[in-house]
Amino acid sequence: MPTDERQRGRLPATDWLLPAFILGLALSATLLLAHACSSLLMMTSSTVSPTPTATVIAQPTSMPTPTLLPSPAPTTTPEPTIYIIRPGDTLSAIAARYGVSIEDLVRMNDIIDPNAIIPGQKLLIPRRS
Repeated sequence: MPTDERQRGRLPATDWLLPAFILGLALSATLLLAHACSSLLMMTSSTVSPTPTATVIAQPTSMPTPTLLPSPAPTTTPEPTIYIIRPGDTLSAIAARYGVSIEDLVRMNDIIDPNAIIPGQKLLIPRRS
């Protein structure tokens, strides 16, 4: 009778025991990892339900009749008068002629020296309020 198990068609335990043990360990580790992942997913995931969407069905409606309202009259800012200085004019005389203050004339025209106006120079005369 053959003493060698290989001759009888069987592998000795030394040939298959170690690979089977390693395979078992690998399978166990894989199952443990899968279980840990599924537990982690269950702890962190929330239930997601689809967002409901509304279906709009167009309904025929009657169009309202437009109401015409009177539009207010446009308000216009009055344009200032342009005055051309003549020989002999003074700011005080021009201000008195148009009923405005000298200070308004100086401010509106950026005049540095009110005594140094030149004939031919254009002055903007503000409108009286």
